[in-house]
Amino acid sequence: MKSPTLPRNAAALALLTLCAACSSAPAPRLMVLGGDVTPAAYNADTQRPLLVVRTVRMPEYLDRRAILYRTSEAELKRFPGVVWAERPGEGVTRLLAEQLAADLPGWQVQAFTSTGEMSPAAALNVVLESFEPGPGADGGNVLRLRGGWHLSGAAMADGRLAADVPLAS
Repeated sequence: MKSPTLPRNAAALALLTLCAACSSAPAPRLMVLGGDVTPAAYNADTQRPLLVVRTVRMPEYLDRRAILYRTSEAELKRFPGVVWAERPGEGVTRLLAEQLAADLPGWQVQAFTSTGEMSPAAALNVVLESFEPGPGADGGNVLRLRGGWHLSGAAMADGRLAADVPLAS
């Protein structure tokens, strides 16, 4: 008669080996979107209208924790050992709200939704269609941002986003 502890011991040893292998990989570097926004000064006694920046929408391949880059027209690869600390859609929304709060001192700006009893005077919706590196007009590489925005509420407007930022070699 075989001992039932031998298969259990082998299974436990295999499980411990797998756990050790998983823990031996270095922890990924966590990246976060950041900016150098200086808040604008405002008079705290004045009632300011509320602008809510809704969650920025972007293509699924961009709004994930893995940091991807395009290697060809149809192929994406991930940067090894690096992940976003927060989903890019949330980080971009937060940064956009911080920048608008600094640029519009006459407005109270909140990201995602309004809090408390104050209803928003305006809401900003942004859709990023692409955020891709490519050749620039001067022959260097640029990071191209394309998208659109819609402002609703007390003021209504629509617009396009088109920015090319030079990439360092």
